[in-house]
Amino acid sequence: MESIYSVPKAAIPAVGPTNPIAAYIAAFKASSNTQKMIEAGLQKYDVFRIPLLTRWHIVLSGKRYAEEIKNVQEEVLSFKEAMEEIIDTQYLIGSAAAVTRNASQIDFLARQLGPNLSEMFEALKEEVTLSSAKYIPLSEDWTSIPAYSTIVRMVSQLANCMIVGSPLCRDDGYLDLVTLFLSKYIEARRRKIAYTPAILKGFVARNFTPIPNMVNKTAEYLRPIVEGQQKKSTHSSNDIGDDRSQSQTFVTWLYQEMDAHERTPLRLAQRVLSMNFASIHNSAAVFTNALYELAHEPLYFLALREEIETMVEYHGWTRDAILNMEKLDSCFKESQRMNVLGSISMNRIAMEDYSLSDGTRIPKGAFISVELLAPHQNAAIYPNPGEFRPFRFVKGAENGNANQFAFPNKDYLPFGIGKHACPGRFFASLMLKTLMAHIILTYDIKFEDDGVKPSPHWYGTFRLPNTKAVLQFRRRK
Repeated sequence: MESIYSVPKAAIPAVGPTNPIAAYIAAFKASSNTQKMIEAGLQKYDVFRIPLLTRWHIVLSGKRYAEEIKNVQEEVLSFKEAMEEIIDTQYLIGSAAAVTRNASQIDFLARQLGPNLSEMFEALKEEVTLSSAKYIPLSEDWTSIPAYSTIVRMVSQLANCMIVGSPLCRDDGYLDLVTLFLSKYIEARRRKIAYTPAILKGFVARNFTPIPNMVNKTAEYLRPIVEGQQKKSTHSSNDIGDDRSQSQTFVTWLYQEMDAHERTPLRLAQRVLSMNFASIHNSAAVFTNALYELAHEPLYFLALREEIETMVEYHGWTRDAILNMEKLDSCFKESQRMNVLGSISMNRIAMEDYSLSDGTRIPKGAFISVELLAPHQNAAIYPNPGEFRPFRFVKGAENGNANQFAFPNKDYLPFGIGKHACPGRFFASLMLKTLMAHIILTYDIKFEDDGVKPSPHWYGTFRLPNTKAVLQFRRRK
């Protein structure tokens, strides 16, 4: 792990002090909202560096840099090494599950999801109905619901419909485990692993964090799935890898793809938890932000209801209906534009010295990212950028995919861009829009006491919707 004491010297301006001790103190003071340091840098520079607690961090401002680095070879600017430094999966979950360095798992997921989304929709739709009925009472009177925690639970069930399938995706014990995993993981890394020398990280993770126990518990939940796959393999005259009649879930796809010696509950658990880490809380935050916007603007809620009813009447409750809900898609994209989940994106580590097109030299070992907020608040691209306009992108629907929620571009970067764009974004888009369509058709919503939209929370460079806000639901009138 590179620290602010050993970072290569670079002719890149710094925000704040450059003396190692003073820089560390500045990083500590700003750790609750690093965005303020980034905003200070944006006022002066296109490329600058800020001190974090464990390293200097180089920030690139402007869409030209996103275009420039998006497809630079992994051997030059590494996305996988950057993600591994951020989350340390190889130490906390296990080296076999270091998905940040495991190109095969990421590429495999991207290949499998797209062609199978239509087949997965029926199962997804069923889980949407079941989870809504379970967590949001269908009452004639207003019922107060803690918004974020409820949405996390629902999204966990829906995401695991894809990851492990039913009935496990409905199991309360399993959902408790995978939902709690992220918070325990972040706590373990932040307090135990981030500042531990690399040679000791594995020892500390195994002996002083709850993560190995959580991996083992997950493996026990997955054991029946593994045994079922083994029986199918034994009774098939063909190799299991050629059997495409399996249920459409990540865990069965992955089992079919894995080498024989890797097909164990433990190895699958490592990968399943990695998938949950990546999918649940980000998706829940995106959904919560959009729901807060609609609760704040009920007229938009009603306009979406009209579109959803029209599409369902024409297409039925099908994936085609969801894909044709242009206003709903635009609403999610606009909410994501205004409520990004962090101030930086497109993280990379320079594996060798690299020069940007403007001549700026990025030294080997440097950690770089593209600043995310400025492009999304550019008035030349998004008129009145501080105003929530949920149908801002509908007018561009005739341009095909360019304006859709799940399709990133140089001016819209929540999913990244280029070959390392989020591989699960199409399933996430389908999942979130299906859930929102169901809620809009089924419930009326408002903030408790007709309150104002709650403020978000910043944690370093990460931004989360307010986790304490309460929404009220009732059966639609």
